[in-house]
Amino acid sequence: MPKHVCIDPQDPYAQREVLIEFGGSPFSIHLIRALDVWNVDILPDLVEEQRKDLKREIAADYNFRDQLAYPITGPAGNRSCA
Repeated sequence: MPKHVCIDPQDPYAQREVLIEFGGSPFSIHLIRALDVWNVDILPDLVEEQRKDLKREIAADYNFRDQLAYPITGPAGNRSCA
């Protein structure tokens, strides 16, 4: 399974990272696990919007952005990953 380092969605200061294991295709990224700095899987604790943020970050880094079912935009409409 491919792995990717993303910003920890549970860190309000965006200073920690999580290791994301994912599968699927550019059309459908499937998150398998999200390991934090303590090697704990935090994926079950994430809400849907946090999961979407991780998928957007992966898609942006792998240039999948044009193939996602939802846009990669932040609250102000600008392109953003988190």
